Amino acid sequence: MKKLKSLFSLILALLFLTMIVSCKNEDSSSPTSSANILSNSTNTPSNTLSLDSSSHKLVTMYLVGEEQYVSINPLVRYLESQNYEIKIETVESWETVNAEMIAGGGPDIFIFDQRNGINMMPGWRGYLESGAFADINELIEKDQSDTKINLSDFKQPVVEAGKYKGKQLLFPLAYSPCYLYTTEEKCMEYSIELPKEGIRLDEITTVFQNYIERAGGKALFYEYPLQWMGFVSGTLIDYENGTTRFSDPQFLNYLNAAKHIQLPSSGIVDYTNAYDLLNNEVPCKWNGDVGANADLLLEYNNALKELGQTPVLCGIRDEQTEGYLSIPTFCFAINQNSNQKEQAYEILKKLLSEETQSNQSFRGVFDVPVLNKATDALMEFLQNPPGGMLPLADEFIASYRNILDEITACDTLDLSWTEEVLSGPFTDYQNGKMTEEQLIQALENKTNLYLKE
Repeated sequence: MKKLKSLFSLILALLFLTMIVSCKNEDSSSPTSSANILSNSTNTPSNTLSLDSSSHKLVTMYLVGEEQYVSINPLVRYLESQNYEIKIETVESWETVNAEMIAGGGPDIFIFDQRNGINMMPGWRGYLESGAFADINELIEKDQSDTKINLSDFKQPVVEAGKYKGKQLLFPLAYSPCYLYTTEEKCMEYSIELPKEGIRLDEITTVFQNYIERAGGKALFYEYPLQWMGFVSGTLIDYENGTTRFSDPQFLNYLNAAKHIQLPSSGIVDYTNAYDLLNNEVPCKWNGDVGANADLLLEYNNALKELGQTPVLCGIRDEQTEGYLSIPTFCFAINQNSNQKEQAYEILKKLLSEETQSNQSFRGVFDVPVLNKATDALMEFLQNPPGGMLPLADEFIASYRNILDEITACDTLDLSWTEEVLSGPFTDYQNGKMTEEQLIQALENKTNLYLKE
């Protein structure tokens, strides 16, 4: 896959590199060839995962990228905090991984980082079609233990996002709800009326019309237009049936909204900065800025309340289901070539357990946990945060909880499509070299070819 040309991609690729976990044979005399994939020390916490020593192989994690970025990777930090004994190695490129897969090898476990769609395996949807991933449902059916995965325990629309042609090829570990984040004071300043029931993506410019007219060329929120269009336009592609809906009127509404999405003067979107809401740069932030990360929500809350502002949310509704829209963050998959599928499944069970999903150290990396019971622990954390952080207001929490409870759609992202299909025509359209009609025709033609590859 070609490298992303935008600085957005470079920055997030450094922070959120895609993880690939593989099991390697280790010499029995090696200090790492223990009976489980975690420390055998008596100091190992109770939430560690024990496996049958008769079939165990030490888990090794590949990072596709440069070695110096391993230490800052949040998933690495999380795994290390849980005392996982994992040998971390870097892999120069996806071509190396692909070659192993074609030869019948490759890693046992994949963890795709869906956050903003940046760190996806190139052509990963082709892997779904080719049968490269094992059907997790088959492993669930074989499981006779008390800890067997019960699919009804999880957020169903999010779990469904991992299905392809009836098979559970991906299992999202967490998700991020889609919403706009602003303040009551900012809405009053610009006469913005945010519907309590939320808005659709194609209604953004209508709701913010007063601001658009008064602010002229200022942005609604800071984001990378290409990546944003890649997200919303991806909802118009039916991968299983090979069809597109770019001729739908809502696509033109997306284009209209994209005209009001800009980069800050620095050219870099700062996803940790709450203050651009307060200096008349933008009236709101897209959830890609604020995220669903509980720590970041509290940091924004602190910063804004100290300046006399009252944070509010407006959920983004799905055009088809009318419930709220979300995206999966980290997705788990098992290599069909692996002879360690059962061990891989045990790792998945651990990551989906209530003990793991209810832990803030997990939420701090993965966003909103997919386990339904863990939502209560998340709300408790936001109402009673540690370390002197200000709690979120009851009304804000009620709004946030309502969005989580009413999520009915969850769309996986396709970075390859954004780069290979959308990037060229959309850039030409932005530069006035292509009309809306020409853009739609180009996207339909190129997407049809893309789906047949």
